[in-house]
Amino acid sequence: MDTVFAALLPIARSEAVLSHHREALHKLRRQVDRLQRNVDKCAQAISDNGAAQREAARREAELSDKADTLQRRIASTEHALNQGLTDAAAGEHQLASYAEQLEEVESAQLEAMEHQEALSEALPALQEALDEARKAQAIEGAPLGPRVQREQQAIRELTDEQPTLVEGLPRDIRARYDRLKDKLGTTTALVQERACSACTGTVPMATKGSLQSGHVESCPHCGRWLFLPTQLQAPA
Repeated sequence: MDTVFAALLPIARSEAVLSHHREALHKLRRQVDRLQRNVDKCAQAISDNGAAQREAARREAELSDKADTLQRRIASTEHALNQGLTDAAAGEHQLASYAEQLEEVESAQLEAMEHQEALSEALPALQEALDEARKAQAIEGAPLGPRVQREQQAIRELTDEQPTLVEGLPRDIRARYDRLKDKLGTTTALVQERACSACTGTVPMATKGSLQSGHVESCPHCGRWLFLPTQLQAPA
């Protein structure tokens, strides 16, 4: 086995395990986020319902004030007509106009009241949905916290050990390692179905054969050092 290949192998194993833990952590965080989004969505629906009820109540009060104003105007006009203080034709026309406006306002009042009632009736179901979302978060989320912590701890340990793994690399290989690490974040990849697991570029068959012989090979596309999945298995 090539000595450089042998020096890179522990790094490849460490990066593969690190990638596995990072992927697991990402999935766990997505589950946590999903549960929180459900809670937030239900809470927002309740908040929106409350805001809509307040707006409906404000609208109803506004319409009530308009109705009171129109009723006073009608009473005042009727009084003027009875006392002969205004032209009969003009007074009747004004009364008809006020009556039409009052009918429209009262219709709008009824709609506002019905809308507010519908919002109020919907609130228990919204609260129930929120309670269910919080319950699911408590039940499903309880084991996620410790699992997240375990993955984070594993990632920290693997990250901390990497400087030790690269200490024995030849100077030129170490320089290339640093460049790859800075540029790509990882320095190694697997050959999976003739493709680089990192960039998905096609790997020539000759490269795979060379790897099987224990020689150092790189992806022709991204430049990462390549390894076969069987080579990363820990020795028995």
